[in-house]
Amino acid sequence: MKKEFQNVKIDCWVETEKRLSKKRPCFCVRAESEAVSTALDALSELNQEEYASNRTVKLQAQRASRDVAKLIFCRYPEKKKSIICIQRENDALKIGFTNDRISSIRHAFEAWRNGEEDFCLCPENSTGSYDLWFWRASMP
Repeated sequence: MKKEFQNVKIDCWVETEKRLSKKRPCFCVRAESEAVSTALDALSELNQEEYASNRTVKLQAQRASRDVAKLIFCRYPEKKKSIICIQRENDALKIGFTNDRISSIRHAFEAWRNGEEDFCLCPENSTGSYDLWFWRASMP
């Protein structure tokens, strides 16, 4: 793992209350734009390499027990169906996608970096997938 992808100041947790989504569990992420730029760098690097299957960003340790330690971007082999899948994998938030959906992931992270807040990425027709809520560092 590259040094710049370690100890990134992104708070990430699973929201256990059903206040954000009554349909499925939610991940929440909160950060300043500099940390979001690092996540975008990992996503860009994954997109540029023909055979790369994933990039991991290790998050700065937090105090709460609900915290997630890693963000994993995972590019899936081409399938007949477009896929975005957001899952928990041990201590990680895993965002998986097919090549044709990387722009949707990138757009969400760019909007978050540029100051948009309190919005959700909701995978369509993905069984067992989580929603992903984006918050700025100043939000609760």
